[in-house]
Amino acid sequence: MKVRTTDDSLSIYEGRHLSSKVVAIPKDTTIDLGASEEADGREWIEVAVDGGSKGYVLGPAARGHTTLAGAGQVPRSASAVLSKGDTICPPKKDARGWVFRDEDSARSTISRWQSLLPKQKSSYGPSGKVTSIGVLKLLTRGMVAGSIFTFLYALVCTLALGYLFAFMLRLGAFASLIYVVAVFAVGFVFVGPGLLAAMGVGGVSRWAKNRNALAAGLVAAASSIVGWFVFCRWSLPSISRTLLDARPPMPQGATGETYSNFIFLDGFLRMLPVAVIVFVFFAYRHAAQMVRDAKFCEECGEYMGARRLGSLSLKQALDLIAAAKEGRLAQFSLYNETDFTPAELTAFKCDTCSAGYLEISVNFRAAYRNERSWRVGISAKKWLGFSAATACDLSRLYNREGHPDQSPSSEGAAT
Repeated sequence: MKVRTTDDSLSIYEGRHLSSKVVAIPKDTTIDLGASEEADGREWIEVAVDGGSKGYVLGPAARGHTTLAGAGQVPRSASAVLSKGDTICPPKKDARGWVFRDEDSARSTISRWQSLLPKQKSSYGPSGKVTSIGVLKLLTRGMVAGSIFTFLYALVCTLALGYLFAFMLRLGAFASLIYVVAVFAVGFVFVGPGLLAAMGVGGVSRWAKNRNALAAGLVAAASSIVGWFVFCRWSLPSISRTLLDARPPMPQGATGETYSNFIFLDGFLRMLPVAVIVFVFFAYRHAAQMVRDAKFCEECGEYMGARRLGSLSLKQALDLIAAAKEGRLAQFSLYNETDFTPAELTAFKCDTCSAGYLEISVNFRAAYRNERSWRVGISAKKWLGFSAATACDLSRLYNREGHPDQSPSSEGAAT
């Protein structure tokens, strides 16, 4: 059956799975819809484009973005191929984010964003420079800050979780509940100290104008080890005795489950010293990443200020990227968008000179309604879709205009 696309939001897949290669079809393209099949719980329709290209489209997408010649949207009775389901609708936003009508719409939209706005590396890279005074500040104040942050976190976290275990035992909590809490405890203990050490060292690193990611990472890792050693050597023994004494007496005729509950606190306390093996890695990585993310102007010797310029739809993001590549950023302007906008535009500018960077980050966090109309969340996807250095005037990007027309954007239809 010959149909025509109503916008540029229809995507043709090379195979009958969402991970296959995707090709976007422009508006007013004539395509030939073939047989409908089901694969992996999704409806796929064979399609041939004028010119020889062949592939597959999702059934809901075909119903939502095509028309018969001289007609409006394809009616449900137009063909047996298009008889399943309702016309696809754009996602709606509620207090918890965007909600798609069905899973096919949500996942095809993710695939479209990832294919047209793929992950990129930041165009900014720290110079690696650090002054001798900066090194001294990192080795003294940075080391002290990271060690104190690690020690205090370990102290508070151990006491809080230890007393929580003891309190649950007094309430006669079931083993399953204790194990659930244990999972969170392991996460807090194995990751938290490293992140806190990185925050302490990162603050000192920025104050010292350090642009060497390796130096910040090594100091953060070393300070987390020092803080943890001090905690395990002088504080953990007395805390362990206090927490073990806080447990209620084991009841007579205790079952194996009850016994495992009581000895779990012992295991948690004995596990603490080996946590350093894991969180040192997080301390190094997070501190180094903080240096890479803080964009520094080498000409003026100061950090660039960051300014969020709002959310973007896919069409706006692609238009802005095209303008940047063609050198039209100074004339480019944004308009307020009400449709699906998971992309975030951020400008980094030096307050003294005109140097700066423009970046588009995508935080795809959405859900869909299943057959029972229950909300089902999709694993969040986050990536950097665009990054470029720019020295032009971005004032037109700072003040958004009204939407050029009141029709829904192409991305609203894409879902």
